[in-house]
Amino acid sequence: MLLFQVHFVHRNIGNKTAVVGLLVEVQNGYNEAFIPIIQVLPEVKYKGESTYLQSRLTLSEMLPENPASFYRYIGSLTTPPCDEGVIWSILRKTTYVGRHQLDYFLRLYSVAKKDRSRWCLLAENYRPTFTPRKMSASQ
Repeated sequence: MLLFQVHFVHRNIGNKTAVVGLLVEVQNGYNEAFIPIIQVLPEVKYKGESTYLQSRLTLSEMLPENPASFYRYIGSLTTPPCDEGVIWSILRKTTYVGRHQLDYFLRLYSVAKKDRSRWCLLAENYRPTFTPRKMSASQ
């Protein structure tokens, strides 16, 4: 079952944006690649908080098999200011987090600490697409 996406947002010198989307499922066990992120999630539970990773994050270890297989389209950022003209590449294969690892992500809020309520958790935080998109597939 697909649970969430991880977005790696990249900007070039000309301020053009590309996003690589990683689809994440829940499975038994632990995914070691996510540990550096999960370690610091309690420090960034609320919008506007920031911290530094305590250990090295190796992005290539987070990727599924055959990351060269993906879907691509031109869209927008998913958070304000929702800029248009973003090149999205969504990897076809999924990666995973363990059931216990998922609990850390489900404790995150979409608002500042002073505005929190249980209705502001990031769970089920999604929006419909705004316009039809032309998609292409690799390979």
